Amino acid sequence: MYKTFLIGVVLLLTTHPAAAVEYAENPLLLNEHLLVSDQGLAVYDPVTLRLRWSALQGEQTLEPVVADGLVLLSGGQGLQALDLASGKTRWRWQSETTLFSPSLDEGVAYLSGEDGTLVALRLVDGERLWQRRFDGWVYPPAVFGELLITGGSEGLLWAVDRRSGELRWQRPLGQELIYSPRALDSGSVVVTTFAGEVKVYSAQGELRWTRRFASLKSGLLVNGERILLSGLDGRIDALDAATGESLWRRSLGERLTLPAALHDERLL
Repeated sequence: MYKTFLIGVVLLLTTHPAAAVEYAENPLLLNEHLLVSDQGLAVYDPVTLRLRWSALQGEQTLEPVVADGLVLLSGGQGLQALDLASGKTRWRWQSETTLFSPSLDEGVAYLSGEDGTLVALRLVDGERLWQRRFDGWVYPPAVFGELLITGGSEGLLWAVDRRSGELRWQRPLGQELIYSPRALDSGSVVVTTFAGEVKVYSAQGELRWTRRFASLKSGLLVNGERILLSGLDGRIDALDAATGESLWRRSLGERLTLPAALHDERLL
């Protein structure tokens, strides 16, 4: 099951310094590990594709995220922190509902789920630092300076203090958010909605621009000051983050049901 990989188009991008924040991707390609999550997690040698270890086989698992030698893996039974080298469980956070893949920054995992929970966990041992609850489900937050920016099924964008969990501001989106926002180098945050819109907001919640597409853009990545979008129209679109203007577009000929992923200079 695990060795069926989707080999697709590889686009070369101009490199930018990597952000300290770690977000989930699937597959996740590191220098010495290839992680694939599909009803469990499998970790391969990226050169030989030899299986190194697997875990949680047969369980619902989402996109993995890695930091400080740990693999954090969410699913229908909560969150597990696995040792990257061995696959052994270091700690776990139990939940009765599905938890989404966390965002990691400065030794903290910011975790959200279908029950509306947003919780900050210490990465080294899983200790809870704070927790709050919203109406509806909440998607993984973008780490945005001292703020976490998130949203979900309520059609609202929320800004939360990353140290305390206190709500700083909220803005109406007009439609449900499509998964996680992303922070930009310029101090803005980009979101996509089920109305086919791409929106960029400032740290104070000011709407800077909106662009609408005929087809939903379910995949959202940031490369420096470029916004990269993929979706069911089978295209990759690159937008200027400052203006929303189109930089380039590539048609792949097939519907993209999974988001693209970035590794080094390549968009996979």
